[in-house]
Amino acid sequence: MAGRGSHWLYSDLLTEPFLRQKYVVEQLTILSIAADVGVSSLTVRNSLKQFAIPIRPEPKPNLVDSSGFVDLSSDWHAYWVGFIAADGCVYIDEQRHDYRLQIVLKMSDADHLRDFQRGLQASAPVIVGFNGQRDVAKIVINDRFLIDALSTWGVVPNKSLIIRWPDRLPDALVPAFIRGYFDGNGTIYQRHRRNERTSWTETVCRFVSGSVLFLDSLERELAKRNIRLLKRYRNQDTNAHVLPLSGRKENLLAFADLIYQSSTVSLPRKKALFDALREM
Repeated sequence: MAGRGSHWLYSDLLTEPFLRQKYVVEQLTILSIAADVGVSSLTVRNSLKQFAIPIRPEPKPNLVDSSGFVDLSSDWHAYWVGFIAADGCVYIDEQRHDYRLQIVLKMSDADHLRDFQRGLQASAPVIVGFNGQRDVAKIVINDRFLIDALSTWGVVPNKSLIIRWPDRLPDALVPAFIRGYFDGNGTIYQRHRRNERTSWTETVCRFVSGSVLFLDSLERELAKRNIRLLKRYRNQDTNAHVLPLSGRKENLLAFADLIYQSSTVSLPRKKALFDALREM
């Protein structure tokens, strides 16, 4: 009976639409699909044959230069550790020798992923397409050395609620790490406010995280650098914790100076908002 139950479970999951989306559109490998579903690679391969989905040649192992992530050798590496801490997903399945980093962004940020790909000298492609909900850009890198290096900075599987500030982070690279985390899990926008007497526009700038411990450390690091913060609160819709910055122009520009001075990489659309604020 157990075997029959498993058979029906796999049949339910490995449908033709599912396989065409994952294998053809998203270009996941047979190994990745098998790991996600919890079946063998042979089961996935047989299902592809059943639905007459052409099977691609197995890709060569990713070629990745992960050495700079071991000791964070540059602004670029510290930035991407911060970004991945906010917006990357790490998967580890030791039994299947599956060690993956996946980053999914909206389509308009595809060039940002390409910067990451070039910096890693990665053979893994940046894939663009519709994921069933929206147009996205995605990169999936299979490399144990990269995953091991990221883990030393707290980037581990299921990190959202438990991630901590990386204790060994060099002080000189803290601004780069903060910039990366802000680009992944921060926001800046303007909103119009009004009361009975007047109306005005204010700039909202804040960090979001599921980890209280991470935000505790982030708050200390920003306060040490004279960035004024407002009272932290919890988003009632998502249960995420929010750390707002004071919206005073001089405070936001001081924050921009902190994270962008001597920067080598950033998300252009967010930097543009700070540049516009400077011109106001």
